[in-house]
Amino acid sequence: MSPEQLLIQIDLIRSITLKAVETVTDEEADMQPPGFNNTIRWHLGHIYLVQERLAFHFAGFPVYVPPEYIDLFSNGTKPSDWKKEAPSLAELTARLTEQPERIRTLLGDKLKEEPAIPCPLFDGKLTTIGAIINFSLFHEGMHNSALHRLKRALHLLRA
Repeated sequence: MSPEQLLIQIDLIRSITLKAVETVTDEEADMQPPGFNNTIRWHLGHIYLVQERLAFHFAGFPVYVPPEYIDLFSNGTKPSDWKKEAPSLAELTARLTEQPERIRTLLGDKLKEEPAIPCPLFDGKLTTIGAIINFSLFHEGMHNSALHRLKRALHLLRA
């Protein structure tokens, strides 16, 4: 995949994520139907956090993540364990909206380069910044699926 195609994919995947939640309320974002480990708010924060780490950390750039996001949205966290107030849906969607442009601006011409910090994922087989970001799109797609399942479950609960 060419760098330009990857940048288009970043925008496309992110638009799908944002479209999925544009009608979700703050109340709905925090509802956790039976059988679900997390909420819509958690998935959005997790997508932002992981993309930020994968895109920028390994490229050697600053990661723009508020410190509380680590405790709220890292792997293995869940809203039922939160001891801090989570960011609003508006804050999360704003961060998710601006992130692709920052990737394009800071990393767009570096996608074929080796990461500044070797990426340990998959035994180091992600050998370019673009490959690492491409994996982050797979990750976001998995969480998109979870967002859609949560929205469907919430709809069924209200019916």
